[in-house]
Amino acid sequence: MMAHPGFQLQRRDLLVRWGVVLLVCTLVSGCKARQDGPDPQAPPQAAPAAEAPKAPAAVVPAAQAGAEHPGYLRPASFADLVKRSNPAVVNIYTKVIRRERGRSLDPFFPGAPRDRISESLGTGFLIDASGVIVTNHHVVDHAAEIRVRTVDDKEYDAIVVGTDARTDIAVIELKDAPPQPFLELGDSDKVEVGEWVVAIGNALGLSSTVTAGIISAKGRSDVPLSGEVRYADFLQTDASINPGNSGGPLLNMAGEVIGINS
Repeated sequence: MMAHPGFQLQRRDLLVRWGVVLLVCTLVSGCKARQDGPDPQAPPQAAPAAEAPKAPAAVVPAAQAGAEHPGYLRPASFADLVKRSNPAVVNIYTKVIRRERGRSLDPFFPGAPRDRISESLGTGFLIDASGVIVTNHHVVDHAAEIRVRTVDDKEYDAIVVGTDARTDIAVIELKDAPPQPFLELGDSDKVEVGEWVVAIGNALGLSSTVTAGIISAKGRSDVPLSGEVRYADFLQTDASINPGNSGGPLLNMAGEVIGINS
């Protein structure tokens, strides 16, 4: 369809003029915005908060997971702990003299009394460089002679400093001994069930025997010990405790004594 030429020219001229006006207005507005900055009277616009990227979950190594309770973690080896602690654990040999009535076939003339000598073996541990040793009461009870052998195969005489049958604890001291290695005492109240422990002693007469286990329970009172024992707050462990271990130390992973094996 053909249109009138004059009308086409007029319409095209109007479009060009409006286009120029719009272009000028846009340029002026942009320049003013750059010069004056944002309008202070304009209401504040709340920009949406950008969500912070979530950090990946940290993987805690097993060695750090139990840092607060190192006793819970089984070490790769107990060798270093034993090397540090073993020199302070000693063997205790005692001789007990018991007076007995002699045998006689005549009921009116009893036999002459005689002395019977028995020997016993136990364990103890040094708690002071001067030679002070802690052991069980029943290890040195009624002992006429006490001999102590250290890890380096040196022997010393010892005397009883104090003993208590109700707690089955005794303290003895070496005579004429040079400065000795000793163990630090720990806090048994802080021990938790499941912590690793090490026992060192004269198990079955074999010196420097080491066994390891965990604390199985605390506060045991139903323990079938001697009728003299009245102390009823024992730590139970699955570390092997055999005859001869009596009086030896039960150690935590820091090498501290937290119990006396009975």
